[in-house]
Amino acid sequence: MTLFLLLTAEFPTILELIGINLFEGKLGSSCKPKVHDLYNYQQEAVDRAPSYYVDIDRGKMIMACGTGKALISLRITKR
Repeated sequence: MTLFLLLTAEFPTILELIGINLFEGKLGSSCKPKVHDLYNYQQEAVDRAPSYYVDIDRGKMIMACGTGKALISLRITKR
């Protein structure tokens, strides 16, 4: 358990990046999730997604490595 908590403290998980921290309430800190701001290009992708998915039920997000595709996808599904 200690090793797991040490690893999660050093490397944020995708859940923590979108604002969900599974350990916050258990470790004595606030239970309110921390939400990270998106970059402009990420916010544009999130904003344009609903209009794209009106008539289409699937798609591809083609972006370079490390640009936040998983974060954007999770924010789109969170809407």
